[in-house]
Amino acid sequence: PVVVVIALLAGSQIAGLVGIILAVPTAVVLQEVIEDWERKKLKTQRLEMS
Repeated sequence: PVVVVIALLAGSQIAGLVGIILAVPTAVVLQEVIEDWERKKLKTQRLEMS
């Protein structure tokens, strides 16, 4: 919820109405990419320890 609000505010400041429309999907994609990267990083660390 906080990410959505921040994305909407940033999108509106950057690109107005189009920014508001594109803000949420963009924020979700970025959030998923970051989570995937963190999961892969943790998996790599676990493999190196074993």
